[in-house]
Amino acid sequence: MTRVALGFTVVFVLLGFAQPAEARVEFCPASLRIEAVGEGPAKRPAVTFGFELVALGPRTLDATIAFDTDAGWFTATVPPVTLTERDRHYNGPSNGFVDPEWVSPTTSVRFPKSVRVLHAWVSTALAIGDTFGWSSQGPVPCSPFPNGDVSAGLRGNDRVKLDEEDRLNAEPSRASPIVDAQQSAALAGVECARPFSDATVSNQVGPAYSGILAAEGAGGDTGIIVAIGADGQLKDAWVWAPSGQKQFDDATLTAAKKSTYRAGIAYCKPVPGMYLFWASFGD
Repeated sequence: MTRVALGFTVVFVLLGFAQPAEARVEFCPASLRIEAVGEGPAKRPAVTFGFELVALGPRTLDATIAFDTDAGWFTATVPPVTLTERDRHYNGPSNGFVDPEWVSPTTSVRFPKSVRVLHAWVSTALAIGDTFGWSSQGPVPCSPFPNGDVSAGLRGNDRVKLDEEDRLNAEPSRASPIVDAQQSAALAGVECARPFSDATVSNQVGPAYSGILAAEGAGGDTGIIVAIGADGQLKDAWVWAPSGQKQFDDATLTAAKKSTYRAGIAYCKPVPGMYLFWASFGD
């Protein structure tokens, strides 16, 4: 029997992580991870926040980060930084797997007073030396996350766990880079009934496979990352969390590509983002 479960949306971000042999797409030259420095929830009030910039390939970045806080809007400019490759080790529902990503050194952003960051994202980025074609585009404006959550991302789902998370909430050392947040005018509005919503699947297609493996007792869960444009169209899809059975993974990837989707909403506007499409095989 095949059980298909769909429904976890991812930003950007982070972002997405992919198997090296699969096709991938990015909607911005960088995504953002951020946490309040100190103990407690990632979104608690603080003066200083630790963050890192993340991408799906090598590059050097200049970036501007936008912050929507309970004390108004701020921006911070990140000077040129070179991302380095890190292999991330995950425990999936079927097995462990390794995914690479390219990450900046942990940097701190300092606000003039304690704030609660409601939403934050890379609003503009300039990439040099990347393999996705960003270098030829100059500074690229980027959209906020579909669900508006500063802690959103693939690591937030309950099926897959990351072995070693970066401690963005650690107190910065004297040598750690720090950028200052500057107050700014509002960069977006929320004058609508539902300013934020996740991307969703509008027509789910189930995986088609021979069933021989399942009949022999094989099973597993496959997670597919689906890149969805602001127009709701599928831009790409790839296996992220493999089941351990290629037949299951291929069938799920085909199903994900045949399904249709609705784009996420951020600040009342459709925005591109990622959707995590799951299929479970076995009894």
